[in-house]
Order: sequence, then structure tokens, then C-alpha cells
Amino acid sequence: MGRHPPLTGHRCPTIDGAHATKSGPKTARNGNLLGAAAAVVACLMPFFWTDLHLQHIPLIIIAIAIGTVIGVYGARTVQMTQMPQMVALFNGVGGGAVALVSLSEFHDRIPATGDIALDTLIPTVLACIIGAVSFAGSKEDKKQSSSKPAVTEPKRAAE
Repeated sequence: MGRHPPLTGHRCPTIDGAHATKSGPKTARNGNLLGAAAAVVACLMPFFWTDLHLQHIPLIIIAIAIGTVIGVYGARTVQMTQMPQMVALFNGVGGGAVALVSLSEFHDRIPATGDIALDTLIPTVLACIIGAVSFAGSKEDKKQSSSKPAVTEPKRAAE
């Protein structure tokens, strides 16, 4: 196997299954648990991929711990009425991460001659563009959803 795990362009059936079960309130909890289990496996897989020769393992573990703490705090404290803003934030952060990873991969895969194959160039550039648009769009979505007036109960006239 090569230096990079062959994950580009593949879908994870577990994550797809987690999304499919979120169609109703009865199955949403199981879908969330399935998605969380898939995320844990995805975070642990690089540690078992022997060809990666991971560096900075303590930093990776610290980043996973910080992300876990932030995610658990958000899941426990965010009210249901704030859920659209939280989803916009998650989508934006994910898009920004995709853009940064694609830029890193682009830099890593350019040969010394500077020529890069189209089968590498096109997906990498598309991932960067789509991730950047997702990141920028989520900030706009968050701004629009937070500027909507809150629904309040009508005030009663003094008797």
C-alpha cells in the first residue's frame, strides 16, 4: 500500500446508515449513536495504518480530546432552537477542514517537476473550492439565521 490510505472518493456505509436513520425522531437516537461510533473508528484508524508513519502523535491525541470536549459540551448545552446555527457552524468547520486538507495534499503530491496529473489535480482543486464555499456559506447562513427575529409570546395589556 502507498503512503496515503485509499479513502479518497469512497463513502463510509456506517455514516450513510447513520444519516438514513435520522429521518424520524424514533430512529434518530440510534442514528446518532451509529454516527458517533463511525467517527470514533475514523479517528482511531490512522493509529492502526502502519504505512503512515505518524508524527506528532501527542498533538493528534490532544486535538481529538479538545474536539471531543467541545462536541460533548455543545451537544449538552445547545438548545433545540439554536440547532440550525450549530449545524451551519459544523458544516462550515467541516468545509474549512476539507479546504485545508486538500491544500495540504496538493502541496504534498506535487512532484519536483511541478507537473501534476489531472486525476489528482481536478479532485484536489474541486475539494478545495467546495470546502471554501461551504466554509464561507456557513458564516452567511449563521448570520442570516441569527438575524431573524425571535418568536415571543404577545404581551398582554395591563388590566
